[in-house]
Amino acid sequence: MSLAPTLLAIALSVPQTNGGFTDGQLVLLDRALNGASSTSGGIAIIDPLSGAITKPYSFFGTSGNFDSICYDPYRGRILFNANPTSADPLLLLSGDAQGNYEVIGFPNKACSALAPVGDGRVYFRLNEAPFDTIRILDANNQVSLVTDGNGQPYIPPFGGAWSHLEYHVASNSLVHVNAVPNGSCGGPQDVTVRRIDLSPDGTQAVGDACVSFVVEPLSGKSTIGLTPLDPQSMLLTVNVPQPSPQPRFLRIQVEPLAISVYATPGFPFAATTRAGAHSRLRNQAVLYDTAGNALRAFSPGQSGEGYLVTPIDSLGTTGAFGQLADLIEVNTQATAVGVLTAEPQAIGVVTGGTVTLQVDAGPTAVGQLHIVVGSLSGVSPGISVGSTTVPLVPDTYFFLTLSAGSPLTNPIGFLDAQGKASSSLSVGPLSANFVGLVAQHAAVLLDPVTFAITGVTSPVAVPLIP
Repeated sequence: MSLAPTLLAIALSVPQTNGGFTDGQLVLLDRALNGASSTSGGIAIIDPLSGAITKPYSFFGTSGNFDSICYDPYRGRILFNANPTSADPLLLLSGDAQGNYEVIGFPNKACSALAPVGDGRVYFRLNEAPFDTIRILDANNQVSLVTDGNGQPYIPPFGGAWSHLEYHVASNSLVHVNAVPNGSCGGPQDVTVRRIDLSPDGTQAVGDACVSFVVEPLSGKSTIGLTPLDPQSMLLTVNVPQPSPQPRFLRIQVEPLAISVYATPGFPFAATTRAGAHSRLRNQAVLYDTAGNALRAFSPGQSGEGYLVTPIDSLGTTGAFGQLADLIEVNTQATAVGVLTAEPQAIGVVTGGTVTLQVDAGPTAVGQLHIVVGSLSGVSPGISVGSTTVPLVPDTYFFLTLSAGSPLTNPIGFLDAQGKASSSLSVGPLSANFVGLVAQHAAVLLDPVTFAITGVTSPVAVPLIP
């Protein structure tokens, strides 16, 4: 009798934490949310559909850097940089939706450019030597440096000018944006974006690509927000110190790297915009209007004042505008943890064959349990379990792979010292009616003690060919 269905049933029954957050909520870190000071502030949580607002956090001070908050689906909490009270130094904190927080560390060090992967790793920038490097915070809150091909700390070409990072799952890369135009790969007034390609384990920068875009050549500008837009692209928000319609929202296609205009907001005091993010629930880009103390939403191609998401003066403080702020979206769907590959990549139905399925979840997953499962019905919508989606549609084959008669060999086991494991799919000669079917597989990762799901690999397709 197979253990797979028992283990998976246990895993699916273990509550997956999301810290009290709801998928699709917007989270605003505003330096003037609870006072006119440019260094104090707090956090607001906003429902982008109803406009309902809660304000669970109020701080003595914040770092004064952009991109100093993120939602980490692995931890189910927000990570942010603040002084909680007058007695506390500046710290990197982890908090839930009710205002309860824990200290991660880095006293009196500014942390910014927080980019969660979804498997416990968070790429970030720390104001500490070696400066201008990219660091990795792992699931145990241990820190390492991204290195170059020579084993030295990787320093992006922007040097000290960069301010935003986002991890892109499909390309296993970091999207990296400069704070102000510096002509890194374009003209001196261009907005510049770089894709940093990573090694499979995410510890080394192995290549890059760069692209630039002229927003408004006659005035200063700065990038004020970078968030996921869809699986292929990011949304970049740009501050332009003019109220007239300007391309304040840019779409960044990650691979191949390209920039295009998403929307051109323009309204009184638009020059005081200081944050922006994409909302999946609205399918719109959202700006933080610090003069009106409200959120405004824009559809692709739209200009003007947009749609009010929250009432005027419902956020921030009257008389405080133009302050630094960050706006992010809560995405409780954990990104894929590692990859599942197939070799060879297809099976012929006439002769049958065996495909090796290799799990590579990286060093952060060492010792975790894995279960390889499959589906002949595709990967969407999948099975949602708390903060995780298993990218397989349950069907007869799905349950067959969990049974004692599974065509999979060694579908269950522990990941080795490199976070890897091997399984295999064996199929005998089949009827020609099977030609054209595609067997999708993914590996579910489990905590070996609690059996809670810690992640899911990306799926891999094994087509059945003549």
